[in-house]
Amino acid sequence: MGIKDWLLDKKFKNLLKGLESNSLDIQRKSALGLLEIKDQVMDELLDNFDNLRPGGKKNLVVVMGKIKNEKSAGLLINILKDSDVLLRDKAVESLLSLGKDLVATRLLDAMKEGNRGFLSEALKVLNRMDIADIPKDKKIHYFIARDEYHECVDIGEITVEPLLNSLEEHKDDSDRKRSIVIALGKLGDPRAVPQLIGLLYDQDKYVRERTVEALGLIGDRKAIQSLVNMLEDSNAWVRKAVVKALDELCWVPDDKYTEAQYNLAKKNYKKCIEIGKPAVNLMINILEKAEDQDIETIQEIIRALGKIGDVKSTGVLISYLKDNNNDIRNAAVEALIDIGPVASVNILKELNETKEEKTKDALVKVIGDIGDEQSALTLIELFIKEKASIKATIASALGKIKCKEAVVPLIDVIRDKSGGRQVVENSIVALGEIGDRRALEPLLDIMHEGQYLMGKVKNITAQALGKIGDERAVTTLVDNIQDKGCAMSCIEALGSMACPESAEALYLIMVGEIECSVDTRITAVKALEGIGGEEIQAILYASLEEIKDEKVKKEVVKSLSNLGVDISHKQGSKFNRKKL
Repeated sequence: MGIKDWLLDKKFKNLLKGLESNSLDIQRKSALGLLEIKDQVMDELLDNFDNLRPGGKKNLVVVMGKIKNEKSAGLLINILKDSDVLLRDKAVESLLSLGKDLVATRLLDAMKEGNRGFLSEALKVLNRMDIADIPKDKKIHYFIARDEYHECVDIGEITVEPLLNSLEEHKDDSDRKRSIVIALGKLGDPRAVPQLIGLLYDQDKYVRERTVEALGLIGDRKAIQSLVNMLEDSNAWVRKAVVKALDELCWVPDDKYTEAQYNLAKKNYKKCIEIGKPAVNLMINILEKAEDQDIETIQEIIRALGKIGDVKSTGVLISYLKDNNNDIRNAAVEALIDIGPVASVNILKELNETKEEKTKDALVKVIGDIGDEQSALTLIELFIKEKASIKATIASALGKIKCKEAVVPLIDVIRDKSGGRQVVENSIVALGEIGDRRALEPLLDIMHEGQYLMGKVKNITAQALGKIGDERAVTTLVDNIQDKGCAMSCIEALGSMACPESAEALYLIMVGEIECSVDTRITAVKALEGIGGEEIQAILYASLEEIKDEKVKKEVVKSLSNLGVDISHKQGSKFNRKKL
């Protein structure tokens, strides 16, 4: 080394050391000194950068921003990958100082290999430069880093590999994955298919949906089997997208199972019902792993299971009796009723095990609506020991089943008024539905209690007596006709019993000799029609002269017509205009 080189090397080292000084003045003078000899020591500056302490590195980065050549730009671009945030910030400012001509193209090229952190720093530089004149195909990674995937679609197929790399880079970022997948679908390049198939199992339902749509757009039949598997996805919107994609690929189911999968995803529940049992497990599976399903979808699947009537769906249907949505609970009740008595074993098992009052209530209603006599004995046992709210529902169920074994416990309830008013009322209705004459005397006793009971109780008691149909109740019902609280029910009961002994009382109501409403008088007309016979026909015919109210008269004419009396012709001597 000659003396000249030795002196330059010594000066360079001193200036480099000065960049690390605590004195701002020495740092400034050292930076200026390095700029004076920059052309002679450029390689040494690059070689010694990593050996400097943090403070010296930052000062050298500032110096590099004044040295406008390719080597300076290369070092500064590389520094954007450094772990030191402040150093990266200095590099950004120095790159901007170097200008677009030296930096933009080099930085765009470097973005091809850069990681996520580097891309973020690169954007800080490029976003402050006007790079509109640079061809789009040179800016692919720039567009990707800016999430401008539509630009990639405009550029075309050369963006596929960079997009796939970015998809892998952002595998934990659902928003970016969705956007990239959409772009890949629009590009329609089969190279994306393997990676997209992997995304069909992504945790994010929106990623899955967009991936399915992309595969449909690409149209590669290699994706068909993977898409068929997605027909059982937990999300209804994903399943809908799968159907569309398979249709675009001209796929046709080749067996009953896949046909059921397809139609269930398509929400063609009518077809699923036609397919029958092969569809049951699929529907159960969807209900059991429902992922924020819309209420309508759940209801339709539940109803379809009921129509198919397979007992193995009983368990999942029972679970929906506990749902917070009233419409869904009602759909589950209807489905269990449709399945019928074969569901009773599972229903009774749940009834004995559950502690939830709401669920018990629903299960009892189902048993009642199914009308399974085999379940009645279990209900009677529960009726005796359950609390009032459930006991009332059990009473109704026993009535619907028409369980004669329940008559005695039901009578006991209405006699001692145990369990409260609702239990008593439901027990009275149940005794009427059962129609056993053993209930006659207890029900008559209730009618005789008079004002002690509210009108509703006397009403339902009268209705129950009418259903039992024992003529021994006629006198009591007639006696209560003038009780406005239960008159209508007494009249209707007399009509359903069709006992001629009640005709006189009904006649007096009809013609208005007993003060009552028009509706009550019309009810009496219908009750007389229910009794029927020539004598009643004569009574109705004769009443036409006495009745002044046109509404009542119209009902009499209608009843006569129903009884086969044509009042448009003279009746001659067929009817005597007699009064009772």
